[in-house]
Amino acid sequence: MKFSNLASAIALTLIMGTASASDAVCKNFTGTVAQLAPDPACQILNIEKFDKRFPDLTFLHTLGVPGTCFISTFTGTFGNLPVTGITQSGITTNGIDEATVTAATVLSLRSSNGRNLGRVFTHDVIFYPFTVDTKELLIMVDGTRLFKGGKGNISLIGDTLNGPGTVTGKLCIDD
Repeated sequence: MKFSNLASAIALTLIMGTASASDAVCKNFTGTVAQLAPDPACQILNIEKFDKRFPDLTFLHTLGVPGTCFISTFTGTFGNLPVTGITQSGITTNGIDEATVTAATVLSLRSSNGRNLGRVFTHDVIFYPFTVDTKELLIMVDGTRLFKGGKGNISLIGDTLNGPGTVTGKLCIDD
């Protein structure tokens, strides 16, 4: 199945699932992720209540595979609100095939005035990893503060190991 067909099917499933929540407000989420930097300490594993949010994932880092965790910065918008953030991610063993890799990401967001908006936790599928044509689909599985109980999806386009990537998506939160 081509990336666009798979991404569309997953996105439609997510949107249909979140559309039934009458008190949910869905907002566009757009921006740029800076080039990823290696995170030898794999800080994503130390985030509070991490195990409850990613119970089914095994990170390559925990198996002794170096260079499989990353950290970066994010700038963009959530609806009309300018936001900045830090991304922490790690590649997992839950891969699909040689053309895809799975990962998990935690995006910690702040408003432009520095107010902590919360964290977005995602399960990720990376298509054509480590190439110029890298595409990543991030499925929101949980959140904190403003994003608690939220759902949504984010697409990340670009080889973020060698430069910035473009983020577009929709996140639905309680009103």
